[in-house]
Amino acid sequence: MFKPMIKLTLLVASVLAVPTAFAAAMPPLPVETLTGTALSVPGGLPPGPCLLVVGFSHASQTPVTAWMNRLDQAQNRAAGVAVYQVAILEDVPSFIRGFVRRSIRGDTPKSRRDHFLVATTGEKEWKGLAGYQAQAPDTAYLLLLDKEHNVAWHQAGAVSRARYAALVKQLATTGTPAQASADTGSLSPN
Repeated sequence: MFKPMIKLTLLVASVLAVPTAFAAAMPPLPVETLTGTALSVPGGLPPGPCLLVVGFSHASQTPVTAWMNRLDQAQNRAAGVAVYQVAILEDVPSFIRGFVRRSIRGDTPKSRRDHFLVATTGEKEWKGLAGYQAQAPDTAYLLLLDKEHNVAWHQAGAVSRARYAALVKQLATTGTPAQASADTGSLSPN
């Protein structure tokens, strides 16, 4: 009686740990950059593929920042992939959101502020698109949008060699104008 349940549990756990490739239309979600520009994701994003590194909690700041640092090292922006950091603040009480936003802005280098998006609504939609896992609220969630801005792939977890290699592999097959190399850890234009 318990053997099938154990097998099902193991199957579900293994599916949650594996990056997922699919094509899902992304609904318009309102955000604001740290420079104060209001836009809608995905419509307000630049043409071409985009990578969104999303955090749903204060504790997710550490893995999200680690991903952003790793991606900056890879010079991904020169490769035609727009990269954005996204903080979901819907659960933050509205009377302290301004303080939280100013704190985030102060901790974010000026060069990243146009590529840092703050969402105060749509948390349910963001979680659905990111494959949010209730047992992992404090991790980073990566969403790769294809050139039509559909969600082509997502994965969750702290930056690691294996997760980075999975991202590079997916970038190479998502119709990006980039040539990716997991060996060198860099992304470069064709």
